[in-house]
Amino acid sequence: MMNYFSILGLILFLISLIAFSTRLKHVISMLLSLEMMALGVFLALASMIMMKGNEDFILIPFLTMVVCEGSLGLSLLVMMTRFFGNDLLKSSNLTFN
Repeated sequence: MMNYFSILGLILFLISLIAFSTRLKHVISMLLSLEMMALGVFLALASMIMMKGNEDFILIPFLTMVVCEGSLGLSLLVMMTRFFGNDLLKSSNLTFN
């Protein structure tokens, strides 16, 4: 039987990856896409661990790393907004061109 939560996690990851690669204008939209990608990976990982019956201890460090990534991203966003005045990638030298 197919596990629908792992499929949902994969779909969520892929949609977030597409959104991350197409929305390169604002930093906040890129951070939201990264968080949704992490949520998709977490959902797929949690469903696979629960399906196998293993301990779910690995999920706590993963969530800790995701929270640290989000807080670092928001702190960089605040510093970038203070320095440049907005969160546009075009106004800084962080473009991918």
